[in-house]
Amino acid sequence: MMVAPALFMRAAASQGLGRMGPMMNAQAGAALLPARSFQRSLPIPPQLRGDRRDGVLHFALSAQAGASELVAGLRTPTWGYNGSMLGPALVVPRAQPVRVEVRNGLAQSTTLHWHGAIVPGAADGGPHSPIQAGGTQRIGFTLDQPGATLWFHPHPDTRTGAQAYAGLAGLLLVDDGVDRRLGLPHTWGVDDIPVIVQDRRIAADCTLLYMTSMHDLMGMKGDRFLVNGCEQPYVTVPAQHVRLRLLNGSNARIYNFAFDDGRAFQVVASDAGLLARPAAT
Repeated sequence: MMVAPALFMRAAASQGLGRMGPMMNAQAGAALLPARSFQRSLPIPPQLRGDRRDGVLHFALSAQAGASELVAGLRTPTWGYNGSMLGPALVVPRAQPVRVEVRNGLAQSTTLHWHGAIVPGAADGGPHSPIQAGGTQRIGFTLDQPGATLWFHPHPDTRTGAQAYAGLAGLLLVDDGVDRRLGLPHTWGVDDIPVIVQDRRIAADCTLLYMTSMHDLMGMKGDRFLVNGCEQPYVTVPAQHVRLRLLNGSNARIYNFAFDDGRAFQVVASDAGLLARPAAT
């Protein structure tokens, strides 16, 4: 029990993610005012469909540092893929060979793990496959599995939580064409909307706070809530069925989602693919 805190604190310190110590500075986030509700438009991650060459789809991802306006009017240092926060949505057709070139522009090693994807161990991006700082790794696989909403994120030894908390995450959409044949909404950002939910703790100096309390060892939870890297955004949708692709990208928090008027969702899929029939919940 004495080793774990040291590992977590060292991981966070190497990120520059905020104040380190046995207890959180209670005044660290006190100067931040609550967000003005629903004043900012929901950011929509761009889709990448790859560059087809010789029968293979080629993608390029770069893990990099930047700054993001998580809270309106404040710039927070963050990490992202091909940008300063989160990453693009990779659209991969079922049974299509894929090659991904991953560049590590960070000052520490990382990996790229394909969460929910059925890939060989050598391509899975676990702690055994580090990409050194400044290095590049080429990953190949073929996703022969039903269409599904998956995601990718880092999975390095002792730094997985810290790197994901800094913002490294992106959607992986396995496309088998079945949802379109069934008539499900499929216009990205219009009636097919990604909803990546994360909780974060932000200091008065706008930096992310990570593992600043001994309670965080039971699971890092924040007190501000982001959707697609933005606090309390809104989205205007057409008067029709709308598909929401929910991703819990938080480090430890579990959510209950509901409409404020009590209407039901129709759940049509999980991360394993489409359900046999819609389920109201």
